[in-house]
Amino acid sequence: MSLEPATEEDLPAIMRIERTPGYELFIGHWDLETHKAHMASTDARYFVWRDDGVAGFAILLGFDGPHPTVQLKRLGVGRPGKGLGTRFLRAVMAHVFETTDTHRFELQCNMANPRALHVYDREGFTVEGIKRDIYRMEDGSFSSSAFLSILRPEWAARAPGRP
Repeated sequence: MSLEPATEEDLPAIMRIERTPGYELFIGHWDLETHKAHMASTDARYFVWRDDGVAGFAILLGFDGPHPTVQLKRLGVGRPGKGLGTRFLRAVMAHVFETTDTHRFELQCNMANPRALHVYDREGFTVEGIKRDIYRMEDGSFSSSAFLSILRPEWAARAPGRP
């Protein structure tokens, strides 16, 4: 598997993964024009995880900001539960911290997604706060959102030999 910058030709595969049943409340989705606009922006970077096609994708935002902070807007894999998301997240984090001056890598995660929260905790992210009852679930109940981050020194301490 390889982490590669995504191209417009990858957008149909990215949009298929976004629309995986059950992903709506966890990663959301955009239409083609919104993806194209973000992809063309210098503030965003799109990556795909290739393995005989697009196995996963990540959208990162914040590269034009005044602070060295990058937001993981979206990360999705075509076959969840197989460990691919963890390996993909690690590759994305390594790319961000090894190729940019990013100090803070942040994200927001629906608390109804315990699998993702477990992965982020295991990979060294810190929960910084909770936005309560932000998502309406299919059954009418509400779910909250966790705000998480990992700082460069924390990532480096977990990845010996890296800056």
